[in-house]
Amino acid sequence: MKLYKKIITTFLIMLIPTCSLASNNDIKINIDGVNLLTEISPKIVNERTLVPLRSIFESLGAKVTWNQNTRTVIGSKDDKNIKLQIGNTKAN
Repeated sequence: MKLYKKIITTFLIMLIPTCSLASNNDIKINIDGVNLLTEISPKIVNERTLVPLRSIFESLGAKVTWNQNTRTVIGSKDDKNIKLQIGNTKAN
């Protein structure tokens, strides 16, 4: 019985790294029940999920603009704006 527990424990320990690496490739973006295919794949870096916002904004019908001077991307639709600046941890 002890040998059985050791074998199971060893097997489970071997799976943990594989599962965490595989999940990075399995990230899907789903909008209104449809998977969004993007040129750049989402990925996890330092326990944060990074997604290609331009693809998401455009699929939602938002206009995307880039301000090189302030290094800010702006997603606009109707009277709503989302501003994200490189290096800034806050979004407006």
